Amino acid sequence: MADGTIRIVIDSTGAVRGASEVNRSLGKINASVKTTRQNVVATNFSFKEFTRSLIGPLGFVAAAVGVVKIVRDTIRVNQQFQKTLSELSAITGASGKDLKFLSDQAKNLGR
Repeated sequence: MADGTIRIVIDSTGAVRGASEVNRSLGKINASVKTTRQNVVATNFSFKEFTRSLIGPLGFVAAAVGVVKIVRDTIRVNQQFQKTLSELSAITGASGKDLKFLSDQAKNLGR
């Protein structure tokens, strides 16, 4: 009579080879992810530096434009005030101390 034993032999070399290939692929993916991360960090840093370098000159230009506008507006207001005083003098005949008094009163009302 037969013994009744079945012997099964599994060749695991294919599975080991497959696992090894998966491991190598994961290593390549990991390296690729690290490189991508480094590139993103470097790009982010470069963008921040670019923004900072741009903000400096643009901020200076914006401040200069603001100062020029304030000075220009101040000159215009002063010119309009002087013109109005001249018209007031022509209409009322006021001059000297009287005109200075009216000028001072207008300035006080404008505060």
